[in-house]
Formats: sequence, structure tokens, C-alpha cells
Amino acid sequence: MPIRALPIRLAVVMLLLAVCASAQDPAIAKGGVLHAARRTPMLLGNSQIALGGIFVIRGKRLGPSTRIQGSAPYPTRLPDDPSGTSVRLTNVGNRTTVDAYVISASEEQVVAIAPAATLAGEDFVTVSYQGRTSDSVRVAVVASNFGIFTRNEMGHGPAVAMTIDNSGAYQPVGLATPAQAGQTVAIRGTGLGPVATGENGLSTAKFDTTDVEVLIGGVSVPAVFGGRVPDAPATDEIQFRIPNDGSIPDGCYVPIAIKVGARISNFATIPKAPAGSAGPCDHPLNLPRQTLMDLDAGGSITAGLFGITRLDLETPFGSGVFAALGGIFAKFDANSLFLPAGIATMTVTDGACTVYQASVSSNFEFVFPVPLGKGLDAGADLAVITPDLRYDSLKRRSSGAYDKSSLLDEPLLPKALRGSWTFSGQGGSEVNAFNASLEMPAPISWTNRDTIGDIDRGRDLSITWQTGGEARFERVLVTGGIIRPSPDDFLSALSVQFACSTPFMAGAVTIPSLILGQLPPSADEDVAFLTVGNSAFDVRPKTFPARSTNALAIDVTGTTYVLGAGKVVNYR
Repeated sequence: MPIRALPIRLAVVMLLLAVCASAQDPAIAKGGVLHAARRTPMLLGNSQIALGGIFVIRGKRLGPSTRIQGSAPYPTRLPDDPSGTSVRLTNVGNRTTVDAYVISASEEQVVAIAPAATLAGEDFVTVSYQGRTSDSVRVAVVASNFGIFTRNEMGHGPAVAMTIDNSGAYQPVGLATPAQAGQTVAIRGTGLGPVATGENGLSTAKFDTTDVEVLIGGVSVPAVFGGRVPDAPATDEIQFRIPNDGSIPDGCYVPIAIKVGARISNFATIPKAPAGSAGPCDHPLNLPRQTLMDLDAGGSITAGLFGITRLDLETPFGSGVFAALGGIFAKFDANSLFLPAGIATMTVTDGACTVYQASVSSNFEFVFPVPLGKGLDAGADLAVITPDLRYDSLKRRSSGAYDKSSLLDEPLLPKALRGSWTFSGQGGSEVNAFNASLEMPAPISWTNRDTIGDIDRGRDLSITWQTGGEARFERVLVTGGIIRPSPDDFLSALSVQFACSTPFMAGAVTIPSLILGQLPPSADEDVAFLTVGNSAFDVRPKTFPARSTNALAIDVTGTTYVLGAGKVVNYR
């Protein structure tokens, strides 16, 4: 062997050893440090970790393959031995280090509490496990940043909420047991701020709620209590009383958020019914009480959803059309039944607005909510027959959805959509032959579209449209937001959107600055948009006969549409 080859081969061996060693180190995922309640990626804003609050770290090799749950007072290492999982926060400015309290640890996720001694500002987060330490990830830390816990742990959807009776007893709020006007409600979350003692253990600390408001159904209600949950370290509770004056709309998905000073939490939902009601909330799928009780208990329903969207677009590159149609059969539980993904979401309460974050990977996700699981097999094709009797066939995708869409190109759907549309299929291994119809009206005429372009997020935004002489019982859905390329996956994007719903015959709606302010300012790489469409959701209980022993009974089918216009805007 030539002597001069030794250094080269030695360098190669050392490099391979270094690669093998680093492959065993803990690894925090890109964007993997999240506020435990908000679950918002850092690049989207309002995502800062709060002192004394719970945060989540996602990645690989962060802990044991079987999840370990700690107990209060939580240690700074779990299990408390040299091989356990620990989390360190290092201030970017002066390099001061603080060890977080570890609530739980597993191979892919660590849940921890940021100690009060953590310096607010920019901090590096590292995870150590079995004597190895991850690369650092930069995060933002603030004194207070309250977020609402949601039952699906996604930062949107049904809130973790309870009613409190006169004896002080708590009752979980659910679809079959909605909160009622006049009742006191407790909302759970994290991030109100640090406490002087017992920050990693049990605490009865209370917070001043002078500047705490509860935004429910578009109405501001003062908080009557704020403090730590006595048996849940770093978990906070906000209490308020629902007004009994008819100002709060009823429904299964009334939007709710908490405003602490100038900061607003993530938007969640809460079921709400009139005072003295003995029944469940009024569900948009017209589900009976027993079904809602089953959903609250962890059950599921099987539904078929079909939708059509057509929006005339204005962009810097010219005019065009976004068009999409499709359908899916799927199982939904109480959490996945509310997925506010798309401009045709069925769960925006009339007279109110909501804000949500989503990961978008296809145009289908802009049509209506997509379930957490894979769609059911209803056959290879979904047939669509238009009012002029044209026929189209939608192929089944790997996700289980049947869909087709077009953007800016030759429109998939004609402008004249009025009339009866039919969706049908021959059935498959899990769903028998089926058909559903959708009656389409004329699209909305957005009258002040041309005057809107540069939107000041600090001012209310007025939207107007023609109502005509004919009474129409639809709603108008106004949506807007930004779509930003994901730093983790070039095939997907991160989206922050708002949606407001109001009756069609109102002729106008105002988008509050409080809602617009939840969007980050537009960046060069963003697609910032605003859409106005008339919409309706028609639901019909439907049971298709079983095709095989594997087939599932279909509990309900629903059809929806959004017809209108959209444009590229700038949020500043």
C-alpha cells in the first residue's frame, strides 16, 4: 500500500465513524419545537414558548421507544439517571443555560415546561438522551403566550372545556352536552405565565384577569378567573360566563379564543346551546343525540362528502379560474369531524369568524375538510353528471379521495353552473353503489372586489355583494390568508387562514381587525389571497346497503359548494 494513501484512507474512516456517531444522536425535526397548545410553526408567528408554559419537541431518538410519563414535581431528566432525556435552553445573547422540566419522553416526542428562569428572547433548544446531545434549534421565548388545548392536539378544533355548576362541580363540554347560555365555562390551556413557586409541581397560583377577554362567537366576554389547574402542573384555566342575551350564536362549533393583553390565543371551538336546553348542540350534519353521545365517548361515524368549488381569480399574472370537484367516503371521530381545512368548511358558525393553521398538499384540501384517516374504497371512479348532462369521471387517489382541480388554466368547470349535479359510483369493497345530488345556484356578485388589494391588518375590512330581489337562504363565506412554502417539505405548504360566515341576504360583512391581525404580514414567498363565495351545505341521512362483510354502513352524506371570486392581495 502506498504510504501517501494512508492519510486519505484514515480520513475516510474517521469521516464514516463521525457519520455513524451522528446518526445515533438525538435529532430535533425542522420546526419541531412547538407551543404545546397552539401547535403553530415558529415561522407563522404567535408561536412563542411561554415562561412557565408547556412546549413540545418532535424528532427522532429523543427518548425510549416506549413513552415514559413523569410525575409531579417533574424532574429535569426523565428517567432521572445519566441516560435519561433532558432539555436545555440556552439564551442566544448571553449563553445563560436553563434545564427544562420534562413531563414525558419518547423516541419521537418530548413534552417539557420552560422554567421561569429562562431568559425571554431568542433561545437555543437541545435534547440529550443516553449521553448524546442533538443539534440546537432556535426558538422564541416570551413571558406570556396563552394557548387553548384542543382535544385533537392540533391547535384547532374542539377546545378542552368544562362547565361549572353552582356547587363547583365540573362537567365536560361535548357535542351531546354543550355549554349553555348563562353557564360558567372553564377553558384549559397553557402559557399564562410563570409562577413564583411550584412551577414543575402542583400549584394553586392565580393570575390577574383584568386584561383577559374571551372571544366567543364574535363577542368579547370578560374572564372571571385565571389560574393554574391545581392537579396539572403548568396547565392554566380561564373561566367566563356565557351571556344569556342571545348575543352568542348556537352551534356545535362556535369559535372561541382568549385575548390576554394584546395577544390572542389560537382559535378553538365550543358547542353552545340556549339556556335550559336539554338536547345536544345543533350539528351541521343533523346527527341525532345518540350519535353525538357516541362521538363524545370516542366513537365514529361514516360519511360521504361531495363538493364543488369555482372561483374567478385575479392575480398579478392575469385572470383565471380555480375549479375543483370531488368526494370522499371516510370515518370521522369527534375530533376529525371538525377539520377547518378549506374554503368550503361546513363548521364556520354563521355570524362569526375563526382563524386556523393548516398544512396544504393538494387542491382537494381547499374544497372541504379531509379526514385524519384514509378514505374508504367506494370503487375506482366517481361519476359526475352536470346540469347539461355532460359526464366526467374522477379517479380514486391514494388518499381515498376522488377529485379533480384546475388553477388558472382552461377552467375545469363552466361559469354557468346553475342546475342539478349528480355524483354516483358503482361501489367498492367498503361502500356499495351510491348517488348524491347537489342543486347549484347562481354565483355571488362581489361588488367592492376591485377596491381591495393592499389590506391593512390593523383596520376592519368591509366586504359587499349584490343580494338581488330573490330571497336566498345560503350563506356567504369570506376566507383569506397566506400560503407559505414549508421549510420541511417542498411538496407542501403552511397556511394561516381566516373564515367568516354570514347570511347571504345581509349584503355585507365586516372582517374585524382582530381577526386580520392574526395573519402574519405577507412575505415575498407567500401567496396571499382573499375569496368571497356563496355556499351551502346540504345533508341527508343515508345508509347504503352493505356490499360485502367488509362494507360499512354510511351514516350520512353531505354536499357543498362555494361559488364566487378570489384575488391575490397583500396583508400588511
